[in-house]
Amino acid sequence: RDGVPPNRVAVAGMSMGACLALHVAYGRGRHAGAVACAASCSTFLAADSCVDQAARDRFGAEGA
Repeated sequence: RDGVPPNRVAVAGMSMGACLALHVAYGRGRHAGAVACAASCSTFLAADSCVDQAARDRFGAEGA
Protein backbone atom coordinates (compact mmCIF):
# COMPACT_ATOMS: atom_id res chain seq x y z
CA ARG A 1 0.00 0.00 0.00
CA ASP A 2 1.06 3.53 -0.64
CA GLY A 3 0.92 6.21 2.00
CA VAL A 4 2.25 6.73 5.49
CA PRO A 5 2.38 3.60 7.65
CA PRO A 6 0.41 3.86 10.93
CA ASN A 7 3.57 3.47 13.05
CA ARG A 8 4.72 6.84 11.64
CA VAL A 9 1.48 8.66 12.43
CA ALA A 10 0.67 10.67 15.57
CA VAL A 11 -2.87 11.64 16.51
CA ALA A 12 -3.67 14.62 18.71
CA GLY A 13 -6.57 16.77 19.73
CA MET A 14 -8.06 19.16 22.23
CA SER A 15 -11.27 18.61 24.14
CA MET A 16 -13.56 16.27 22.15
CA GLY A 17 -10.89 15.86 19.46
CA ALA A 18 -8.51 14.58 22.13
CA CYS A 19 -11.12 12.07 23.25
CA LEU A 20 -11.27 10.84 19.66
CA ALA A 21 -7.46 10.70 19.44
CA LEU A 22 -7.32 8.53 22.58
CA HIS A 23 -9.96 6.19 21.18
CA VAL A 24 -8.09 5.89 17.87
CA ALA A 25 -4.77 5.15 19.59
CA TYR A 26 -5.86 3.02 22.55
CA GLY A 27 -9.40 1.83 21.85
CA ARG A 28 -10.45 -1.32 20.07
CA GLY A 29 -10.48 -0.09 16.47
CA ARG A 30 -8.33 -1.20 13.56
CA HIS A 31 -5.58 1.35 14.38
CA ALA A 32 -5.49 0.68 18.13
CA GLY A 33 -1.91 0.22 19.24
CA ALA A 34 -0.63 0.84 15.71
CA VAL A 35 -0.13 4.62 15.67
CA ALA A 36 3.18 6.09 16.82
CA CYS A 37 1.71 8.28 19.57
CA ALA A 38 -1.34 10.09 20.86
CA ALA A 39 -1.46 13.50 22.50
CA SER A 40 -4.41 15.01 24.29
CA CYS A 41 -5.07 18.36 25.90
CA SER A 42 -7.94 19.29 28.20
CA THR A 43 -10.00 16.18 27.59
CA PHE A 44 -12.09 13.55 29.32
CA LEU A 45 -13.13 9.94 28.98
CA ALA A 46 -16.68 8.86 29.70
CA ALA A 47 -17.17 6.52 32.65
CA ASP A 48 -18.13 3.70 30.29
CA SER A 49 -15.31 4.33 27.80
CA CYS A 50 -13.65 1.26 26.33
CA VAL A 51 -10.26 3.03 26.43
CA ASP A 52 -9.70 2.52 30.17
CA GLN A 53 -10.36 -1.23 29.94
CA ALA A 54 -8.30 -1.53 26.75
CA ALA A 55 -5.38 0.26 28.43
CA ARG A 56 -5.70 -1.97 31.49
CA ASP A 57 -5.68 -5.06 29.27
CA ARG A 58 -2.75 -3.80 27.19
CA PHE A 59 -0.57 -2.32 29.94
CA GLY A 60 -1.67 -4.41 32.91
CA ALA A 61 -2.24 -1.68 35.49
CA GLU A 62 -5.28 0.05 36.96
CA GLY A 63 -5.70 3.49 35.40
CA ALA A 64 -2.88 2.86 32.88
